[in-house]
Amino acid sequence: MDVDPSLVSAAAGRLAALDLCPTALTVDVTGPLPGTYDRIVSMVSVPSIPPSCRAALRPGSRLVTTIRGTWIILTATRTPAGVFGRVERD
Repeated sequence: MDVDPSLVSAAAGRLAALDLCPTALTVDVTGPLPGTYDRIVSMVSVPSIPPSCRAALRPGSRLVTTIRGTWIILTATRTPAGVFGRVERD
């Protein structure tokens, strides 16, 4: 996910060249997301995890994003008890 359509298109093209075809979306993650997903990789930094991303995670799925203005990479997993994350160092 990214807000720049040209970056999303370039990423989708590079992934397709590797025979990988994930859904690549141009979307503002602060609004509703179209569907639910096994993995969400946000290429934009966010100040906190948007509720739309938490809602779009399927059970057992993961989210990876960076927290704006920090070195923090956050990975989060949806479990039956909720969404739990951990900090990874860049």
